[in-house]
Amino acid sequence: MTRASTSNRRHDLARRTHRPREAGGDGLEIAKGDYAYAIQHVDEFCAPYASVIDIDKKKLPTTSAVSGWNSKQFTDALRHDQNNPGYNRSFRQLLHVSFKVAAKWRPLLERAEKHEDVVAKNVTETCSSGT
Repeated sequence: MTRASTSNRRHDLARRTHRPREAGGDGLEIAKGDYAYAIQHVDEFCAPYASVIDIDKKKLPTTSAVSGWNSKQFTDALRHDQNNPGYNRSFRQLLHVSFKVAAKWRPLLERAEKHEDVVAKNVTETCSSGT
């Protein structure tokens, strides 16, 4: 696999966490797993992007809270809709910068690949919405 295709694949997988409601139960569980790992490594993941992100750690929900969320709560927090009271900019940015989580988890990759049709439909929307 070329470096460019590996990078694109990682980016696609990271973006899949933006569609847990549409991908179904597996998508939500994948996204929750990503967040649980990311919150434990927040400083590590944020360091390379410190000049371009603004994550308020006090606004990050606990892993316990997120594990109890349904898909609507998760997507409300994640989707870039500033008019939605559930939107959480810090949560969204952390998941963006923690894309390396998805790239390291082979089982996650295998489970997420089955939702490729959902991803293909939504990547353009997600990418154009900004962080």
